Order: sequence, then C-alpha cells, then structure tokens
Amino acid sequence: MKLNYIQTAADTKFVYLSLETIIKDILHNSLRGIPNAHYAPGTFKTGMIATFKSKTNMQKARGTIYTHYSKLINTINQYTHWTPNPYYNLEYTTNAKIYGHKETRLQLINTFVVDIDFPQFEKKLSVQEIELAIMDTTGFVPTIIIDTPKGYHCYFVLDKPIYISNNNNYKSLRVAKAISQTLRTAIAKKLPCDQECNDFGIFRIPTSDTVVSYCSQAKYTFTEFMNWSIQQGKTFTKYKEYTKKAHIVNSFQQIKQKWYKALYQTTHIIGGANCGRNNTIFTMALANKQSGISEAEAIHSLVSWNRKLTHPLTKKEVIKTVKSAYKSRFVAARSDFIDRILTIWGINKKETLPTKAIIFRKHKKKRADRRYSHSTEWEKDLITYLDKQNTSQSYFFSSKKELTEKLGIPERTLDRLLKRLKQENKIIFTTKAGRNGGLIIATVKKLLQTIIRTKKQTKTKIQICKKQITQQTIHINRKKERNYLLTKQGRYPILGPPT
Repeated sequence: MKLNYIQTAADTKFVYLSLETIIKDILHNSLRGIPNAHYAPGTFKTGMIATFKSKTNMQKARGTIYTHYSKLINTINQYTHWTPNPYYNLEYTTNAKIYGHKETRLQLINTFVVDIDFPQFEKKLSVQEIELAIMDTTGFVPTIIIDTPKGYHCYFVLDKPIYISNNNNYKSLRVAKAISQTLRTAIAKKLPCDQECNDFGIFRIPTSDTVVSYCSQAKYTFTEFMNWSIQQGKTFTKYKEYTKKAHIVNSFQQIKQKWYKALYQTTHIIGGANCGRNNTIFTMALANKQSGISEAEAIHSLVSWNRKLTHPLTKKEVIKTVKSAYKSRFVAARSDFIDRILTIWGINKKETLPTKAIIFRKHKKKRADRRYSHSTEWEKDLITYLDKQNTSQSYFFSSKKELTEKLGIPERTLDRLLKRLKQENKIIFTTKAGRNGGLIIATVKKLLQTIIRTKKQTKTKIQICKKQITQQTIHINRKKERNYLLTKQGRYPILGPPT
C-alpha cells in the first residue's frame, strides 16, 4: 500500500499514514472485512457503497458496488468518486447502472462532507488557509481534506456513526440533514461552499494522490454537531418535508405569495451560480406543484418567464427542469432554497417573505447581571485573550495565577476549560514545572496562521533567490558573449590579456 506524506492540522508534525487507515476511519467497519465472510467483524451492521471511475460515469450512474472492505482497498486508486455513507441495499439495473442510492435507503452516516468550489479564474487557497477559515466559522477542524480540480472536499468524520431508520418519519436523517445544512451555511460565510449538492450523496474518494490533509484526532460526536447546530439557531423542524396528503389552502399557495411574484418579475438571473436559472426554475416549478397547478400549465408559465430573461435557457431545458420537479419526491419549494435565491439575486426579502408570528421568549440575563458565567463565555474570554497576545512566537507563556487574575476565572474552572479545549483541538498547551514554571499555551488558529505566514515568507525568499540567480546567469552569459566577440576581433577580452 502506498503511503502518503501528510501534514496533520493538530500538531503540525509530518507523519506517514497509509490510505487504509484513512478509509477505515471513514467507514467504521461498515463493510465486510473478508470477502465471502458470513459475518463481518465489529459492532456495526454491514452495508453497501458505490464507487465511480470518473465524473461522467457518476452522472450516468455507471459504477461498482462494494460490500467487502479488502476488495475496495485493493482497487481504490482506480476510482474518483464514492458514497462514504453506506446504504442498506444497492442493485444493478439491466443497463448496468447502479440503483438504490437514495437518502431513505441510507444505513449509516459516517461523515459530513462539504464541497468547496472556487469560481473560474479565482486562485485556490492553501490547505492551511482552508482549515483556518473553517475553524473561524465553525470551531471544527476537517478530519480529511481531499484535493479536487476546482477546490476541496472537506470530510468531518463522526466518532461513531449514526443509524438511519424510518422511525418517526426518518427523524435521525432529518436532524443530520439540518446539521449538514448548518455546517455549509456557516462555512459559506468565508469560503465558496456548494450549498446545493446532496447532503449524503456522492463525493470525491480519498486516493494516494488526492488526500492533502488528515487529522486523526479531529473526530466529533453526533451530539457535538447537534449542540453546535442548535447554538447557530437552527431548528430541526425547518427541514421537515411537506407530505403529499397536505391540504392546500388558497391563502397558502406558494405561487400566490409575494416572493414568487417578485421572482417572476426578475429578469437578470443568469447561470453559473449555485442558484442560477435551472435551480430557480426548479424551485418555481415546485411552487406550482404545491399550488395544485398542472404540469402543462407550469411549463407554459415558466417558458414565458424564461423568455423575459436577459440570458434565457433553451425551451427544451426549461421543459426538462419542470418535468424533473414534478417527478421528484418534493411537493413544495423549501424555504431555505427560496431565501438563498432571493439573497443571491438581490430581491428584498423583508417585503417578499411572509412575516413570522410574534413569539414571547424568556431572554437570558446579561453577564453583568449574573453571579456566574457560562463555560462558553469563559472559553470566549480565554481564546480572545490568547489571540490578542502580541508575542514573536506562536505560543504564549504565563503562570496559572496570572491567567486566573486577568480573566477573573476560578482556578478549577480554568483547569476544566483547558482540558476541554485541548480535547476539541482548539488549543495546545503544556506545563513547565519548577520555580519559573507555568503554562505554555497556544491556539490552533494562531499556530496555523504562523505556518501560513512562514510558508509565504519562505516562498518569497525562494523567489528572490531564483530572481538573483537568473540575473547573475544573464550577466555571466552576456560577459562571455562580449569576450567572444572581442577575441574574434583580435582584441583582448574584458578579463585582460593572457599572461
């Protein structure tokens, strides 16, 4: 097995890691370990995954189904895409296509994956800059980062996978989808994150050439992700889909709402964006579907709207998109998609989206009015204090007594906080014993900033050296050429006459 030379985000040390270790971390023994074995080792039920040799094959659903871990490892470098979250059952159709990779057939969720795509002609950020941006927006470090032609795929691997079942209308799946959407929305604040792709679909596969970062310690529990998502203000009921048995009331028909009318009057929508013409037509078609409009009427309406656009689609493409919406399992346009389309194309959301009902909530007291502080508040104080320290080194040295006095934090609370932040890969610290001892502490964010800065400085120095060498080479070549001409003319070279 070929070994990769990978830099870990946690401690910035270079280590050799086999591809087999990475695949094991993602799959959690969700495949059989030995071909033709009756039972797979481990505590998890075995499932099936799909792999594809190219993006074209993926789009045509022409791939290979794997149920055995060892077979996958031996052939993994042949593939470009896969389904890291296994399914209960996958099948081949008569046309040798893979059938069955639907969300409701998911068996386990092993990992959340975020697709970062940089626009054309925009320079890709370095891996360290990606990690730093994700840490700033989410507080998490990606377990694995895979290089793609347009950007990166960032894997956030769960410590233990969660099972998907049809209990309570796939509640575990709905919660996981809400977390995935929250993760993408947060990262999109700083990075060009694709928010439209399937939450648990097909992604780039880790191979010997594509893995650019792997941090084995950066694994999180599902509860950690759920609590973080709740803190971001995300409610899990928001993503509950409409049911086909829903009774449609005229006042709640989506095509009669202000957002639909405003969107219908918009003519500057173009392609190439996450919410371009195709996605907009698909969303508007779902609104027609929810409102009880027939497919033929929806096609006529949206073809007319398409003609008004500055850069319209072909009539064939519009019809294809509308038919796709009517055949899909969705029965209404989702509010988060509507909100995103309105935001991207500059439509006033306050005037178009329906106002929410007034709800009275009990608000928490201000910190100044409380006797005790929350652990999250102490965490923010400590991280802010460490980031503000203007030291020449990336780390900060202080005694525990100094920290407790400057932050006003109890010593036991500080000990618990340091331990928790270290487990969460937010800080790195060690203690120095003796009379002049204390804490040597640094935030992972500051360490990454130092790495990026050092790397840029080294790159600049190399470029300067190359430029100087090139200039010296040009000067020497010119001197040799001049001496050759002088010698040919019977004159002495610049170096002087021979002795």
